[in-house]
Amino acid sequence: MTTEERPTTGAAFVVPLLVVMVVAFNVPLLCMLGLGFYVTPAILGGGRVPMIASLLEILINQIPRWETAATVSTILLAATLVFFALYRRLDRRATI
Repeated sequence: MTTEERPTTGAAFVVPLLVVMVVAFNVPLLCMLGLGFYVTPAILGGGRVPMIASLLEILINQIPRWETAATVSTILLAATLVFFALYRRLDRRATI
Protein backbone atom coordinates (compact mmCIF):
# COMPACT_ATOMS: atom_id res chain seq x y z
CA MET A 1 0.00 0.00 0.00
CA THR A 2 1.20 3.44 -0.78
CA THR A 3 0.99 6.33 1.62
CA GLU A 4 -2.10 7.79 -0.11
CA GLU A 5 -4.06 4.51 0.15
CA ARG A 6 -3.69 3.77 3.87
CA PRO A 7 -5.56 5.68 6.52
CA THR A 8 -3.56 7.98 8.66
CA THR A 9 -2.67 6.96 12.17
CA GLY A 10 -4.91 9.67 13.55
CA ALA A 11 -7.94 8.42 11.64
CA ALA A 12 -7.22 4.82 12.61
CA PHE A 13 -7.10 5.89 16.25
CA VAL A 14 -9.91 8.47 16.35
CA VAL A 15 -12.65 6.68 14.37
CA PRO A 16 -12.97 3.66 16.71
CA LEU A 17 -13.07 6.00 19.69
CA LEU A 18 -15.79 8.07 18.05
CA VAL A 19 -17.89 4.95 17.45
CA VAL A 20 -17.60 3.98 21.11
CA MET A 21 -18.48 7.51 22.21
CA VAL A 22 -21.55 7.68 19.97
CA VAL A 23 -22.85 4.33 21.23
CA ALA A 24 -22.05 5.18 24.85
CA PHE A 25 -23.98 8.45 24.52
CA ASN A 26 -27.00 7.22 22.54
CA VAL A 27 -27.89 4.07 24.50
CA PRO A 28 -28.57 5.88 27.82
CA LEU A 29 -30.27 8.72 25.94
CA LEU A 30 -32.67 6.33 24.23
CA CYS A 31 -33.37 4.54 27.51
CA MET A 32 -34.19 7.84 29.21
CA LEU A 33 -36.47 8.87 26.35
CA GLY A 34 -38.27 5.54 26.44
CA LEU A 35 -38.73 5.79 30.19
CA GLY A 36 -40.02 9.33 29.78
CA PHE A 37 -42.63 8.22 27.26
CA TYR A 38 -43.80 5.62 29.78
CA VAL A 39 -43.74 7.77 32.92
CA THR A 40 -45.18 11.01 31.47
CA PRO A 41 -48.64 9.58 30.63
CA ALA A 42 -48.84 8.06 34.11
CA ILE A 43 -48.10 11.45 35.65
CA LEU A 44 -50.45 13.36 33.35
CA GLY A 45 -53.26 10.87 33.86
CA GLY A 46 -52.81 11.15 37.61
CA GLY A 47 -53.80 7.52 38.10
CA ARG A 48 -57.43 8.31 37.28
CA VAL A 49 -57.20 8.24 33.49
CA PRO A 50 -55.12 5.30 32.24
CA MET A 51 -53.18 5.99 29.06
CA ILE A 52 -52.44 3.08 26.73
CA ALA A 53 -49.00 2.29 28.21
CA SER A 54 -50.39 2.38 31.74
CA LEU A 55 -53.43 0.34 30.68
CA LEU A 56 -51.20 -2.35 29.17
CA GLU A 57 -49.07 -2.44 32.31
CA ILE A 58 -52.19 -2.90 34.44
CA LEU A 59 -53.63 -5.56 32.14
CA ILE A 60 -50.39 -7.56 32.06
CA ASN A 61 -48.93 -7.15 35.56
CA GLN A 62 -51.76 -6.38 37.95
CA ILE A 63 -54.79 -8.04 36.35
CA PRO A 64 -53.57 -11.02 34.34
CA ARG A 65 -55.84 -10.47 31.34
CA TRP A 66 -53.53 -11.38 28.49
CA GLU A 67 -56.25 -11.53 25.82
CA THR A 68 -57.38 -7.95 26.51
CA ALA A 69 -53.78 -6.72 26.61
CA ALA A 70 -53.07 -8.46 23.30
CA THR A 71 -56.16 -6.86 21.75
CA VAL A 72 -55.24 -3.37 22.97
CA SER A 73 -51.64 -3.71 21.78
CA THR A 74 -52.77 -5.04 18.38
CA ILE A 75 -55.15 -2.10 17.96
CA LEU A 76 -52.33 0.28 18.93
CA LEU A 77 -49.99 -1.33 16.39
CA ALA A 78 -52.64 -1.20 13.64
CA ALA A 79 -53.41 2.47 14.33
CA THR A 80 -49.70 3.30 14.27
CA LEU A 81 -49.23 1.52 10.94
CA VAL A 82 -52.26 3.28 9.44
CA PHE A 83 -50.98 6.70 10.52
CA PHE A 84 -47.51 5.85 9.22
CA ALA A 85 -48.89 4.76 5.82
CA LEU A 86 -51.04 7.89 5.65
CA TYR A 87 -48.04 10.07 6.44
CA ARG A 88 -45.93 8.36 3.77
CA ARG A 89 -48.67 8.80 1.19
CA LEU A 90 -49.13 12.48 2.01
CA ASP A 91 -45.37 13.05 2.07
CA ARG A 92 -44.96 11.37 -1.32
CA ARG A 93 -47.66 13.61 -2.84
CA ALA A 94 -46.08 16.74 -1.37
CA THR A 95 -42.68 16.03 -2.93
CA ILE A 96 -43.96 15.28 -6.44
